[in-house]
Amino acid sequence: MVRCAWCHVHLSRQEALEDPHVNDVSRHLPGEKHWFCCSDHRERYISNGPGPRRRSS
Repeated sequence: MVRCAWCHVHLSRQEALEDPHVNDVSRHLPGEKHWFCCSDHRERYISNGPGPRRRSS
């Protein structure tokens, strides 16, 4: 299981899309991977950085 870097939904690694810009963008640490539930969330993350964090109630 991995978590979408934009919306934080958990999904299986087989269903997830991997960030194509690993280590090319300053917000990535060496070897760090980001995963996404859909191409829209991947593009939003690449364009805007991480999505807003949800507040736990």
